Parts: sequence; structure tokens; C-alpha cells
Amino acid sequence: MELDSSFDVVVVGTGLTESVIAAAVARIGRTVLHLDCTDYYGGDWTSFSFSRLVEWATKQRAPHNETPQTSGNSGDGCEVIVDCNHKLSTILNVEVIDYTVKEESEEACELESAEKSESDIFTFQKLIENDRKFNIDLCPRLLFSRGAMVDTLVHSNISRYLEFKAVTRILTYATDQSGLLDVPCSRCDIFTNKTISVIEKRMLMRFITECMQQNQILTDLEAYKNRPFVEFLESKGLSVALQGFIINAIAMCDASETTEKAMVAVNQFLSSLGRFGNTPFIFPLYGSGELPQAFCRFVY
Repeated sequence: MELDSSFDVVVVGTGLTESVIAAAVARIGRTVLHLDCTDYYGGDWTSFSFSRLVEWATKQRAPHNETPQTSGNSGDGCEVIVDCNHKLSTILNVEVIDYTVKEESEEACELESAEKSESDIFTFQKLIENDRKFNIDLCPRLLFSRGAMVDTLVHSNISRYLEFKAVTRILTYATDQSGLLDVPCSRCDIFTNKTISVIEKRMLMRFITECMQQNQILTDLEAYKNRPFVEFLESKGLSVALQGFIINAIAMCDASETTEKAMVAVNQFLSSLGRFGNTPFIFPLYGSGELPQAFCRFVY
């Protein structure tokens, strides 16, 4: 198939921003030429196998010859859109360091076999051999089930190019406890959780119900909206353990964040529960790099 000689818009780069722009322009009926100087989709949003990640990191250590890029209208009326984030990349000073266990001699393996089987030894070579079984995101992102991105994917029908998996567990680390703790999200999770007491379960359930109903809690928020979130939680009678769950895993903010901003995050979390599972999060099955690729594939 021969390439057209002229286009309405040329988009340079296949990062998420550029790919969304290309899809949006195509949706309104404009012809788009989408270009990228790399041999992979996604820019800083891509997902790599382990061997490709090592290759990418090695290239990032080499100095870049940056050429100034401009945006404007050409003489034939073609509008050129470039990757505006090219010089603002946050991925800098990449260094490849191997922290895996090195292969040992057969004699050493035999001596250690009594304590640890050879299959348990995590080696760099084994990681390379199995790198097709997993992907590594440069910019890993979880999506709220009722977030703006999911709504965009559904309404534009771009979701047909993607597969998603729901996050099955949310964990948090408590400094006064050993190991990671499950964060109760749904009503069922709260009443089956074994790390909080019966009284705490009732307190957490009451707080979540108030957040969902909004009526009473809006009145309580007025006096605390510009004060630290932890003060608001203390005023609700929540224990230190429950405050940790809410601040770290539900609001995902600092304890000093203002109550007004933290409650926006809490409501976002709670409103996404139950749409695709017991937790509010989903993620692309093959990594965040699938998102820009899906927008690149868009056919209106």
C-alpha cells in the first residue's frame, strides 16, 4: 500500500500524549501521519522484556544528540505536532547493575544443595531465559475503574484493543507490625479481616458509609478541609491502625495533606470499588505500554 503524499497532521513520537492526540485527530476525520524514531511504541511509557530493558538502559547511558524541534504550519497547510516532552524526560542517568545471584560452580552447588535446591537460586541467566514470561514497565500505572482513562477507553471504543486484569489485593506496611497487611476495601473484606478488631471494623465501616453517602461527612469536613487529614481522621474516632490504612492505601497521601484534597482521593477510591472487582484498580494485562499502542491502532 502506497503512502499518501500529504497529511492534515503529523505527530512525532508514540508516547501516551502523542498517541492520544493522534487518535483524537483521526476521530474527527483528519488524516494523520504518526512517526517515531525508535523501534518500539510508547516512548517513556513502553513495556519491555528484561533483555530489551537492559538494551534500552545501555543506550540511555550514551549521550544524545538533541536536535531542536518546532511546531507550526507548513506551506501546504499541514500542521506538525511534535513530542513536546522530548527534552523533559524524567528518565536520566540510567545504569545497569546486576544484583542477582551469580551462577556457581557444580561443586559449590552440590555443597549447598542440602540447604537450597538449584531451582531456587535466582540467577541473571535464568532471568534472561524467562524474560518472555513477563514485562517491565518504564512508567507503571494502575487505573481507577471509574477513572478518566478508563472512561476514555470505553467511550472511544479503544478498550477493544486491550486486555485488563483486576488487582486482587491491596497491601500496606505497618511499622508496628511484621510483614505486609491486607487493606480491607469492601464490606466483605472488612468483616473477614483478621488484623483489626471487631470495634475497628465497625468504625471503618461507618466511615466508609459516611463517605459514600456524603450527607453527614460534608458538614464535618467544613471545619477540617484546610487542616491535616490525620486530624480529621482522629476527630472521627478512628484508631491509629485504621488511620494508617486510610492514609497510606486508600487516600495514598501524606498524613499532612489537607483534608479537602485527601477526601477527593478517598472518594475516587471508593467510587471505583465493585466495578470490575473487589479493589478499585485494574491494569493492562501486558503492561502500561499497551495504552499508547491501543491509541496508535485506533481506526475510526
